[in-house]
Amino acid sequence: GAEGSQTMEHAGVGRGAAGSQDDLGEFMLAGGHLTQEFAHSIAVLESVRNVKYKSFVKPGNLLELQVKVKSLEPAGSSFQGTGQVGDREMVQARFTLRHYNLAQRNAGLADVDNRIKQELQTRARILGALPAA
Repeated sequence: GAEGSQTMEHAGVGRGAAGSQDDLGEFMLAGGHLTQEFAHSIAVLESVRNVKYKSFVKPGNLLELQVKVKSLEPAGSSFQGTGQVGDREMVQARFTLRHYNLAQRNAGLADVDNRIKQELQTRARILGALPAA
């Protein structure tokens, strides 16, 4: 897999260290799907480790997240990230995602996998991560 060579950045305003559900979804789309050409319909947060909160992010402040890919494998991926407000680091953590298809557990869900992958590709196009169809 890819190790440490890819970096993804995302910013959120006044959302604290975790960001919003939409932000996490966008990040998982980028990390778990684009780099593996949408091989899996599902990417879920498997673990979070070594979280260090250094300070509180005040509402209205811009928290910039920088995440480095540590490993990217078919069944999962691991990342190391930091969050900064200005030049001050506010949080750091390591986390892993697990990737899979619903059909791995129930063959009858293969069509659902395909619809999810199509929707993820549509969202990637909207975000500018894929060229327009």
